[in-house]
Amino acid sequence: MKRILSLIVSLAVFISASSKEPVTKTNQVSFYAVSEAYLKIIEDEGNGYPLSKFALSVNPLGFVQFGPLVNIEVGLTKSLVLNAHVRFTSVGLLSYAINYHEDGLEKLSGIAFGGGLLNFFGKKRSKPYAGVLLEYEMLKKYYAKDDPWEWEQSDNTGVFVLNGGYRFRFKSGFFINTGAYLGAALTSYTWEYTDPDYVPYEDKTYEGIDITPFGMVEVTLGIEF
Repeated sequence: MKRILSLIVSLAVFISASSKEPVTKTNQVSFYAVSEAYLKIIEDEGNGYPLSKFALSVNPLGFVQFGPLVNIEVGLTKSLVLNAHVRFTSVGLLSYAINYHEDGLEKLSGIAFGGGLLNFFGKKRSKPYAGVLLEYEMLKKYYAKDDPWEWEQSDNTGVFVLNGGYRFRFKSGFFINTGAYLGAALTSYTWEYTDPDYVPYEDKTYEGIDITPFGMVEVTLGIEF
């Protein structure tokens, strides 16, 4: 209502000023520009500042955790988005820390990809959000390079994640997410000695399954289109 009253007052002032001056193309352009700007604000507020149909973002804080994320979002409704993302596990510092072994971690390579749904709440421009994400991660690790017992491990991991936080949105389309990822990871692993002649035990290959907690802090920078 305040916006509508403001628009009426602005138009009245504009008409009053224009009545004292000849109607020109410049005056007409100014009139339409003011009108459209106010109508756009009123429309956005009335609709609860709906999310855009498309957005791109990156979580650079992942460099010091389990890898940075690159996200694509597609708006399904005014408040619900479909997320698809890639997480570059092998460039995260914590990825190396949790995979450390006394034989020495010589190389770590891998990537995770996934997606899910995020729902945004409230009618303000900035909004809290919560959702569910699923990931599939492929990881390969090499240990004890150049030693007779050099070995490698391959991990295939499914990750279930709850993602929640708050999105600060700006008129330019730029936004910042602050939140967290919390969940669990189910890993099927296989490790073996790389030298076929080195067999200190009866079995050369070992397999198993691990269930571990998963978590990351989120500071995501992005833009809506």
